[in-house]
Amino acid sequence: MYNSNLPSLYQILQQLPNDEAITFFKKGIAQSISAINAKEEIILQILPLVKEDKESTEHLMQMHALYCTFFENAPKDKLTKFNRTLNIQWALDIVTKFEKEEKKMTANIESWIEVIEDEDDRADVLSWAAKVKTGSMTEKKFEERLKKIIG
Repeated sequence: MYNSNLPSLYQILQQLPNDEAITFFKKGIAQSISAINAKEEIILQILPLVKEDKESTEHLMQMHALYCTFFENAPKDKLTKFNRTLNIQWALDIVTKFEKEEKKMTANIESWIEVIEDEDDRADVLSWAAKVKTGSMTEKKFEERLKKIIG
């Protein structure tokens, strides 16, 4: 998105009539970035334009932190660093809540199968998941049987 537009941004900046217009334009570019499009490569392209503007820099970093929190599988230590400097605890709390409420399905069985402590029950669940995969059992039937084991 911004890769191809960056050269034209520099051309526009050269055509602006004064420093105030340039500053306003750069701030607008930074503020147009939301969490959904704050990929690292985009942030790295825009940061040099606004490096002297603390507010715009902070906005870009917060949007990138939110992007990493919600749209990437970022390592916990990276998210902890973001939280320490950018105060994104509210976002981390949301992610944690959704992780806890993750529906137990055959598609994500690797992420929750270990909560079943009884080895025989775990083997049954894996067998049922295999049946769902081959089509000899429905996902709904799998969920019904799973509820009898884990509630």
